[in-house]
Amino acid sequence: MLSIQVSENQRSAQKCLRLVFTTVGYLARQGLALRGHDESEGHFEQLLKCRRASMPELQTWFTQKKKFTHHTVQDEILQLYGSEILRCILADAQKSQSYAVIVDGTQDINRTEQESNLHTSC
Repeated sequence: MLSIQVSENQRSAQKCLRLVFTTVGYLARQGLALRGHDESEGHFEQLLKCRRASMPELQTWFTQKKKFTHHTVQDEILQLYGSEILRCILADAQKSQSYAVIVDGTQDINRTEQESNLHTSC
């Protein structure tokens, strides 16, 4: 009986963590800020509220495990996504016989060159 309860708790935790990861991934892909002036007012918290409303059994987990939505965890998830994108780009470059890097830049008011970000789908 205890083993069944532990398994159910693990499945619920996996669902919640997947929800956190996909929420961060969605906001990053859309180019939206995760946090606002107040952390509870940011896109991340608001989108999580909407998403977990359709899964009431997960509401309890989120209130007990608030640390998994902390901004340091959000930043770590973004780093993981960034590393995966970099691995994907490197794998594509290694497969091809040649590749090019296109950089576009402009000077800011201090005459410092500023380059734009290169976006890719992976």
